[in-house]
Amino acid sequence: MQARLGTITNILAGSSTELGEGGWDSIHVFEALDRSRTAHYKLTSTIILHMKCNSPELGDMDLGGNMTRHVEQDFAIEDSNSHIANVGRMIEDMELKMRNLLQEVYFGKVKIGCDE
Repeated sequence: MQARLGTITNILAGSSTELGEGGWDSIHVFEALDRSRTAHYKLTSTIILHMKCNSPELGDMDLGGNMTRHVEQDFAIEDSNSHIANVGRMIEDMELKMRNLLQEVYFGKVKIGCDE
């Protein structure tokens, strides 16, 4: 068995509007263990979210947080290039799941707090 380790950091430039600014950063650490025709992948992803708002309607708000998740999967491999596709698929799936969770948790709670 041969192990491969890697890190992918995705720093998205923050966006600004008349209401405030915010940003989303992600860090993905993966390990691939080669087997005969498959590989076992371990992925740990952390999303860092930050928002800042200062407006007469909403007042001052500074919201930030992070979320970390871990997943393990097995995929078939044909050659060493298969790792790129497999890890890419895992990262895309993980970011989609985490983005949906953040939307429900963070934005849902902010909406509830603002509506009260």
